[in-house]
Amino acid sequence: MPRYTPPSISPPPSPPDGWWGNQGSPNYSYNDNYPSPRQWAVGREPTPEGSPPVVGFEIVHHAFADRTAEEQQEFLAQNYPDYEEQLRQQEEGPGPQYEAHLGIAFEVHNAFENIKENYEKIIQEMGGRIYLDILTTIGPDELVKGLDLFFAEIIAKRDNTPLREGEEYKKLKKILIRLLLAKNEVLNGHFLNEIFTWFQFVMRQPESFQFQYATYFIEDTISAYSDEMSCVKGIRERLLLSIADACILHCFEFKKKHKRKTKKATKKHKANQKTAKKLAKVATLGGGSPSKFRKCDNPLYRRLIRLFKKEVPDMNELTKEWSVIFTKETPMTPAQLKQDFIDFMDRKYKLYNIDNFAAIQKRAVELEQAGIFENKEF
Repeated sequence: MPRYTPPSISPPPSPPDGWWGNQGSPNYSYNDNYPSPRQWAVGREPTPEGSPPVVGFEIVHHAFADRTAEEQQEFLAQNYPDYEEQLRQQEEGPGPQYEAHLGIAFEVHNAFENIKENYEKIIQEMGGRIYLDILTTIGPDELVKGLDLFFAEIIAKRDNTPLREGEEYKKLKKILIRLLLAKNEVLNGHFLNEIFTWFQFVMRQPESFQFQYATYFIEDTISAYSDEMSCVKGIRERLLLSIADACILHCFEFKKKHKRKTKKATKKHKANQKTAKKLAKVATLGGGSPSKFRKCDNPLYRRLIRLFKKEVPDMNELTKEWSVIFTKETPMTPAQLKQDFIDFMDRKYKLYNIDNFAAIQKRAVELEQAGIFENKEF
């Protein structure tokens, strides 16, 4: 297994004159030893496949390294928005609106559990696990700072207005501060290796892939509970699952470009143009249906989509997925179980912009007539 020890760190490049234009730098503070996000956005290209771990992800000794606990708290309060509120939520628990959306939130946890059987295959497809030596300086703080620099770079490279860019930074900070507050819980030794391995894969992909990955991760995390942010476990899981979303988006973009070769396809594309984000959630129905991604130009992405189970399964597969959530001891009545089944199936299909409600109701009636909800024999 490859082992990683961090290289010596060179000073970051200076940004060109006028890089911030007339708007000035956003309120995104680092101490004197740190580069600004914009500095790291200058000149870094995607790392070639097969090269050593990326320099720049593990680029600095985190600001926490030589600070007392009180100084760490002060640093967080000064540099991250809503710090006190997030600290309160950690101590007192979230409000009722947060709790009301737990059913939806569990879907990302279930998705993570659902790929466990394929997880080692996913890691191998990514190039294999990278183990951090115990003598390295990379701990939870350094890992979060690496994520900070990576996402900040992507935000800086986007074609954003200064206002939009500042909004994206605020979202990023809210996510990262939640990770920092629970670092001992979700960023232990095992997951340090795993997350580092995931990000080495992401940083070896084309810039367009990295943009898509960052978009999905930030937006999905920040709005996991309607207007509430994901829990820390969900944040960690999305760091992996967003790779699959980026693979899907790449393959749909390739499909669109392939179709534009004819005038008819070009005309149809212009008439029915959809956003890339919406396209990424369209997939195939039916367990035996041909893959929507079979003509994707990247075979690695096709394999990952399959291993992440992102092809929408048929009705039987979704029914099986619903059934494993419940036990015979569930307090739900047969009528409640039927409605829960309908809601679950409808929600799953709508994730892919598919309206399959009539077929779902028909399946619910079939299960009801078979006594499934009454006997709780799933």
